[in-house]
Amino acid sequence: MSVSTAIEWTDATWNVVTGCSKVSEGCRHCYAETVDRRFAQKWGHEFKPWTGPNAAHNVRLHPERLTMPLHWRKPRKVFVNSMSDLFHEQVPDNFLDEVFGVILACRLLENRPDHVFQILTKRPRRMLAYFTKRRPDELVRAWAQAANRNVALDDPDVIFSEYTEAYVDRVWPLPNVWLGVSVENQQAADERIPLLLQTPAAVRFLSCEPLLGPVDLSEFKPFDGECYCQGRPDGCKPGKAVGCPENAIDWVIVGGESGPNARPMHPGWVESLRDQCQAVGVPFFFKQWGEFVPVDWVRASSSGFPMRRVGKKAAGRMLDGRTWDEYPEVRVHAE
Repeated sequence: MSVSTAIEWTDATWNVVTGCSKVSEGCRHCYAETVDRRFAQKWGHEFKPWTGPNAAHNVRLHPERLTMPLHWRKPRKVFVNSMSDLFHEQVPDNFLDEVFGVILACRLLENRPDHVFQILTKRPRRMLAYFTKRRPDELVRAWAQAANRNVALDDPDVIFSEYTEAYVDRVWPLPNVWLGVSVENQQAADERIPLLLQTPAAVRFLSCEPLLGPVDLSEFKPFDGECYCQGRPDGCKPGKAVGCPENAIDWVIVGGESGPNARPMHPGWVESLRDQCQAVGVPFFFKQWGEFVPVDWVRASSSGFPMRRVGKKAAGRMLDGRTWDEYPEVRVHAE
């Protein structure tokens, strides 16, 4: 499966797990299920719908793909599992350890590219449990031990877990991992964001795609208006979430639904999230309108909702006459 991707906010995909099961309204018209249906025979498996009591059996692990990022020469933003959910209940912890072992190696080894790994889930409770049920040093050592099977050092007398010991206290949370949750409506926001904010992460982000309703983020840092920078050695920096030592959202992606059964996205929902981000200095990325555009922007942005289906390509990704391609400003290279 190719690592190249048309997803606007990343550079490559790394599908170490494929197949999934639907858990919320945002999954209704899942593009990954459509791709799986189309290519199942070519990929050597029988397609089964991603709904129903047996849907979880669609999840397939691909250990043969684990080392792929180690061989990419230039650093990339890597979307982990565009064709699944890394924290699906059918993905065992020991396989997650192997995945994060490779990510750790990309961070620590000088002769490996220092990629940024973007991990998006609709299962934040499982993600939180994985990152917190073991102490940070235990988890890092588990990753290093798992990576011994996949990572070879230049010095044949040293194994990766031995090399890692000097860095155990310096790579938590992993600086090259961005953790995010899908937020398609207010219900998803209220259920998933609090769990994300409890999860140790260098960068936390929201993917509001497909955006199916208005989303108010005012209950969550930094959108709640509170100062979240107390105790910073370089002083309080209001409006700058990146690098915040407290729980905060660092990035918001918004996009409309595409595909034959796509639902329209109200322009007011998009503008509201953009304005919320601008008010507190959180980077905002507008991915796409999807299949529909407003017929009349003024009426569509107020009480009415007149939209016209023109197709994803024609609808484009312009908002208020420009593209919005903002990213968190973080350093990814080791100290």
